Amino acid sequence: VRFGKKVIEVATFRSGNIDEEELITRDNNWGSPEEDALRRDFTINGLFYDSDKGSIIDYFGGVDDLQQHLLKTIGDPNLRFKQDPVRMIRLLKFMARFELNVDPDTLKALESCRYEIVKSSPARILEEILKMLESGSSAPFFKLMQKHGFFKILIPKLHDCLCAPQNEKIFSYLREADKLTTHPSSPSLQRGTLLACIFFPILEKKVQNFFLEKGCLANLGDIFLIAQDLINNVIASSFSHFPKKLKGQLLDILITQYRMTPLKSRIVKSKKILNHTEFTSSLQFLKIRSLIDDKLLNTYNSWMQRKNKQIPENTPPSKEKLNTR
Repeated sequence: VRFGKKVIEVATFRSGNIDEEELITRDNNWGSPEEDALRRDFTINGLFYDSDKGSIIDYFGGVDDLQQHLLKTIGDPNLRFKQDPVRMIRLLKFMARFELNVDPDTLKALESCRYEIVKSSPARILEEILKMLESGSSAPFFKLMQKHGFFKILIPKLHDCLCAPQNEKIFSYLREADKLTTHPSSPSLQRGTLLACIFFPILEKKVQNFFLEKGCLANLGDIFLIAQDLINNVIASSFSHFPKKLKGQLLDILITQYRMTPLKSRIVKSKKILNHTEFTSSLQFLKIRSLIDDKLLNTYNSWMQRKNKQIPENTPPSKEKLNTR
């Protein structure tokens, strides 16, 4: 409903058989407020507000659970998760964002129903994960996804990487990204930048292994192939299909790190990098790196100065791809 310059979203009350284990595929049956609340996932999400009386309508004790910082499903948690397995991801989202405790029966159902997650829409699963990268609570969310075995089911190669020694470095990057995301004066981080927090520590390790195996430093062409292979392997194992554009952004950001901070102490003099499409995102990620390793702070400031000095405002970014050779 349009109200002046504002848009008010309106949803009808729904009803349905909440005792069936089948996936909810149709959602358009009219119902009463209580029937609608009965269909919702958690008690804290089953609250309504009466704007005329200025009071909260609570059918299932959601206010008490909220005050106790408790997550509990409305009805049988096993049924709830089987009807819509994405609710299990939502449970972990609430835990990560608000540090809520979980009702024992709900937690038990989470463990027993987790393989139901593959019955969900792959696109919906991916969107939930990407949204949590942008939420400012990505580090605790990814830890919970790993702890409860969801990455092992949804992205097995990522699960393997998170089990490897470099996993703590990945969480360090995510924590710094979370701080920037929640900082009021910080610009929004692009999804490619946030994904780089996961992939860059793995890429660094692979580039180090290249040196140990070949006895020489990898050049940009080598790093391009290593990064491309890494992204393709992880994404190929994924339950969800990653958009081609997002994969391209991620690859550009990873490669640009080795142009900004080359393995050999050779200064990059080309101005083309400053006008590259993903330069701003790459610079954002370099900032995250400098927050973890203060030795990179001068390098980051130097690139910022070059950007501010050589790129006038409102200059459209170049669509030219980086020369990786």
